[in-house]
Amino acid sequence: MNADLLAINFGMILCWNLGHRTIVRESNSKIALDLIMNGEDPPHPYAPVVQKIEALCHQAWSLSFIHTYREGNKCAG
Repeated sequence: MNADLLAINFGMILCWNLGHRTIVRESNSKIALDLIMNGEDPPHPYAPVVQKIEALCHQAWSLSFIHTYREGNKCAG
């Protein structure tokens, strides 16, 4: 789970730094996406990285998160 969240965070930073302002982020980790979209309880062990992602979401860009099943995710296959 932490690896999924760190990958999402790194990908968002990379996209921002490269000047991409319309992003569709697919992930096969529904739990990670739920934490990002619905927030986490403060004592959650992944709260720091989720908070970084949430801060990035407030940047001036168009950002969407989509859950994809592992079987349909060629990068994770």
